Amino acid sequence: MAEKRFIFAEFELDPGERRLTKGGEGLSVSGRYFDALALLVENAGRLVSKDRFMEEVWGGAAVTDEVLTQCVRSLRRHLGDSASNPQFIETVPGHGYRFIAEVRPASELESDLTCEPAAAPQPKAEPGPDRLAAILTPAWPAALGGAAAGVAGGLVYGALISAGAAGSGAVSALLVVIAVCAGIGLIAGLGVGLGLGAAHLFPGPPPARLAAGGALGGCLVGALFKLVGVDAFTLLFGVGLPGMTGGGEGLLLGLAAGLGVHLAQGPAPAWRSILLAAVAGAAAGFVLHLLGGRLMAGSLALLLDTAPGARLDLSALGALTGEAGFGPHARGVTAMFEGALFTGLIAAALHRAVERRRAARAPQGS
Repeated sequence: MAEKRFIFAEFELDPGERRLTKGGEGLSVSGRYFDALALLVENAGRLVSKDRFMEEVWGGAAVTDEVLTQCVRSLRRHLGDSASNPQFIETVPGHGYRFIAEVRPASELESDLTCEPAAAPQPKAEPGPDRLAAILTPAWPAALGGAAAGVAGGLVYGALISAGAAGSGAVSALLVVIAVCAGIGLIAGLGVGLGLGAAHLFPGPPPARLAAGGALGGCLVGALFKLVGVDAFTLLFGVGLPGMTGGGEGLLLGLAAGLGVHLAQGPAPAWRSILLAAVAGAAAGFVLHLLGGRLMAGSLALLLDTAPGARLDLSALGALTGEAGFGPHARGVTAMFEGALFTGLIAAALHRAVERRRAARAPQGS
């Protein structure tokens, strides 16, 4: 039996350990039934004849067709499948069965993301450029996704903030907000991307690896941003902003981004996977708000409160939630909006990068 692990839908099959999990939770499939499922999955897309089942699963023992039928019926029950509308196991009448869901080696998620070969691991004696390239590969798309999120968020915030200004003041306010948001988004995306690239250094299944890598990258960038930001504002304006976005916010948002990227690499359609990634980011933003954390709009509000001479006005953001100023509801809504935008666009950028690498490899395949 092959030692590699396989992923299909939300399931992971490990023939070597004789384990089937769904969303990380083990399912009890024993004996011949597990062997039959492994045979189907390893031959996904190809017909597995009844004779082959009898030979490879039952060892040539004389068993009836009803035994095989009962086996497949049980496997469909475990997978939530049906014979009339199969998503996993298709019956080929009179001949056998075919596994029709998309199947990928578990390691392929990480190898696609990091551009690291899915075969044998690199020798420890040669860490050099290949390992560095594996870490850097997801960093650039993630940085672009973060920058795109910053531009999109800056357009929304800038348009609302500058709505009350006149003439060139409104244009200047819009451009400043877009530039600041884009720069912060790019740096944050780069940090999260580097963490995702280093995910293969962590133990555990792909979701845990990506979550840990994203959290580490986000935490480090957030902490550095806060350290430099607090010192810079104190030096330039004589005012400190200890409550601005920092390592805690970066950790939670990076963790959501890692989980979001895992979802975006799954077998679901791209738009649905990226939407799930955005939902993970929105949830992270909401949790941050409940914990008193601040993202971009919250840090900007803190700056304006600390420097009353500033000409920007966030009351338009509060008006969206029926508040006179930038109140708690507006802080919660903007935190969810920023989280969804950040994780969704990073997942989209990495998904696009993976698809382009697959397309580039296609002519040389097989």
